[in-house]
Amino acid sequence: MNKNGQIGKLRCINSSKRGQIGETMTWIVATIIIILVLGASIFLSAIYINQNKKIQSLSSQTKDVLASKSLYSYLLTLDSDKKTVYSQIKEEGDLNEFNGNLAIKIFKGLYGNDYTEEVWIGITDPSTIVDQSNIYFGPRSPSFIGQGSTRYLFSAKDEIILDENKTLQLLLVKG
Repeated sequence: MNKNGQIGKLRCINSSKRGQIGETMTWIVATIIIILVLGASIFLSAIYINQNKKIQSLSSQTKDVLASKSLYSYLLTLDSDKKTVYSQIKEEGDLNEFNGNLAIKIFKGLYGNDYTEEVWIGITDPSTIVDQSNIYFGPRSPSFIGQGSTRYLFSAKDEIILDENKTLQLLLVKG
């Protein structure tokens, strides 16, 4: 060390650089771990969502994305008891007065002019080929099941799986 104390300053600078390198490495490792956790959670949620819903287009036409988004918004609508339409349908197994009338307003009101042949929403059982019907939309057309004439031009079929025996379907048909 000289009279001006320059060696002491050099030691202080070197130890400061080592501290910065250690802190930088800690943040780099932490950032990599955070990215891996976020990536894994996005991947797992995508797998979970794909197992619980199906969206199909039954024609060569493009699917009505707006109708699909309307269906999901409809399912998230709350009633006066703060209960979602989805939970009501899942618990009761069918449309009730609140969600049935709301479905008529939304789907027949918004899409009735575009889909002149049929707009239908209801609960179905994929394991049986039974005439699916409800008091709000009536019976489901046999052409939806794949029977009857092929005069219908299907636009969209959105299906939400409620449990292993029941699904909620939105079917839109142009004549």
